[in-house]
Formats: sequence, C-alpha cells, structure tokens
Amino acid sequence: MRTALANTLGRSIDSRSAHPGLLYERYVPLIYGDETAGRSDRKVPDVGHMRSPEDQDALLRHVTGIPMSAAYRVAWHRWRRALQESRAVMQTVEATSRLLLGHGNPAPTEVGITLHHVYGVPLLPGTALKGLLNHYLATWGAATDAEWKGVQYDAGGRPQGAPGVYHRAIFGAPNLPLGESGEQEGKSGGVVFEDAWLVPSGDDYPLCSDVLTPHQKEYYRNFGAEPPNDWTDPNPVTFLTVKPKMRFLVAISPASAQGEGAELAMRHLLDALEQWGVGAKTRAGYGRLHRIAEEPAGRMERAQLAGAGMAASAAPLTEALQSLKNSVSAVLNPPNRDQAPPIAERLARLITDDLLNTLSPSDYTVAQKLLTPLVEHAGLRKRRKDRLDEILKKVIP
Repeated sequence: MRTALANTLGRSIDSRSAHPGLLYERYVPLIYGDETAGRSDRKVPDVGHMRSPEDQDALLRHVTGIPMSAAYRVAWHRWRRALQESRAVMQTVEATSRLLLGHGNPAPTEVGITLHHVYGVPLLPGTALKGLLNHYLATWGAATDAEWKGVQYDAGGRPQGAPGVYHRAIFGAPNLPLGESGEQEGKSGGVVFEDAWLVPSGDDYPLCSDVLTPHQKEYYRNFGAEPPNDWTDPNPVTFLTVKPKMRFLVAISPASAQGEGAELAMRHLLDALEQWGVGAKTRAGYGRLHRIAEEPAGRMERAQLAGAGMAASAAPLTEALQSLKNSVSAVLNPPNRDQAPPIAERLARLITDDLLNTLSPSDYTVAQKLLTPLVEHAGLRKRRKDRLDEILKKVIP
C-alpha cells in the first residue's frame, strides 16, 4: 500500500493537485533491517533509491517543483473574508530573507518544515507568532515600561508574579498565589493570534532548498569531548526553506465582541517580525519579514490604546537619532565594503559614547529600535558582546 501511494504521488508530481507535504513528510519509503535503517530507499519516479545526499537533493528538487494548487487560492480568499467578518486586524508582510519554519518537525531528511496540512503550502503558525511577541515585549517592552513585563515564574516553573497591565491585556494571566489570602484569579488573553497564510502571487513555487555544512560533526555530537580539527570532512545537510519575497497575511482577532488590543498587538508584532524574525536561524539572518501594505487602509493609524509608543513613530527623527541611524547603517552596510575595516572595528569607530550621550531620554525608545540590528548581529555578539551591552545600558535607563 505504501509503495503504491508513493508511486502514485511520484507520477502526479508535476500536476497542480500534488501535495509537497505528503511527499516530504509521509510518502518517502524507508529502509529497514540494515545499518542504513531510516534512510529513504524505495523507488519514486525520477528520484532514485535515496541512498546518498545526491538522491536526497533530487527529492528536494521534486518537492520544490510542486506548484501552489488552485484549490489553495480559493481557500485563501474564503479564509480572508472570514477574518474580515470577525473584525480581525490584518497586515501583509513580505519575507526579506529565507524562512526556516518548523525545522524540528519529524522529517526523513532530518530537517522539517511547517506546511499547511491540507494544501501543503508554508504558513506561520499563530502559536509561533504569539510566542515571538510575548518574548519580544517581555524583553524590550519591559526594559522601557514595567507594564510590559510578563508573568514571573519560580525555579520550578510555577507562576509567582503578575504580568504588567499591557502584557496582561494581550496575553492574559494564570491564577497567581497571593500568600495565605488565596489566589488571584487568572484572565484570558484579549486577542487571538491567527495562523498567517501565504498570499497567492505570481510565484507558484514558494519552497526552495538550502544547505547547512557543519565541519566539526564529532565535536558538536559529543558536546566538545573531541576537539575540532582541520581534517574532518564537511557534512552538508540539505533542507527546505521558504523563498525570500514570499508574502503572508498576518491577522490578530479580538477574543470577544468587546475585546481590545488587536491593533496594539499587531503594531508590536510587526516590529518583532522585522527586528527579531521568526523561525529558526534568525541570528544568521533568516526569518525577517517587513510590512508592505495595510489592510484595511488606515486601520493601523487609528490605534489609540495605551502603550502604542513602543511601535515606530511616524514623527521625524531628532538630529541625534538621525546621526545614530546613519552610524548604524554605516556599520552594517559600509559604502565601500571591499576596503572597509572589519565590522567590529566599524562598531568601535562609529557607535561611540559621545554619539550616545547626545541622545535625550525621550529618544531612548526609538534608539533601542535603531540599535536592534547591531544587538542581534551574530558576528558582533560573538566578538564584541561586552561593547554591545555597554551600548544598550546607555539607552535603557
């Protein structure tokens, strides 16, 4: 039965009804009973017996060659209308880099991916978006306003401290102990984070393959017990990612008819998607998305809820902030990259204490946002974490 399903799927690989998730996650036959147990083996047309990395690459080429189905386009428009009827706040975002979503999901190629279980296209799970915003606000928001702090937990993972007012309004709160007087009643969150569906566009092929090449497999496998060396063979691992330029419709719905906070949550979620990214390998630049259009027009400007100052302001930057913005840009993207000094040296030259001292307290919130690309830069964190921490202390009083 399994072989018949795999062969049928293989024959329909070029049709618009094929499902990439089924091929990648379910119908890749495996070897059993020898030292290569768990490796793909059985014949899928034009793919081979999957005994080598080359065969795995062939499988990925088949998966990435499956176009978006016509049924998905119909379902997407139906889903969008349902969101509009539920008064959801919606925003289209575009990937500025590759997205690696659900890499820990089970997959015969060792690296998984999150795909819609019915239509086989990428999506951003609402739970991932909620977790991202929760962490983002508890980190950046709480540094500027205590009302953004999250729930406090003890060493055993039991809730001990109440969240701030803004955090509680969006995410709710569990039942909390209040000493001998009993418990503080919990509260459900005020909004619902919907799954972000892929926006149908002119590109019907949203998936592409990528490669990761660890050079010190034994060093990482044995947690450093065996030292790294210069003669270990590289171990290329291919996996699926979502292409850059793919667009998703992010939606946040009020949890009740009187629910508030969806606009506020959307403002900060857009910040988090652009600055932190979502999914895996965000420190390497994956997972970044930015806003490209508003849906419906003008909806986001009408948000007047408390705490909206965390989002980017439309007001012009002060002279000090403009200087800081220019310096950050010069560190990350020097005009003449071939002749520019290393990035750590550019950081030392351009982001000086004298520059930071020109900022006023009213500039600090925006300054934190401007500095985020430096703070999240993997190379700088590795080489100059001490200096980055000093810089943050200047703008987080």
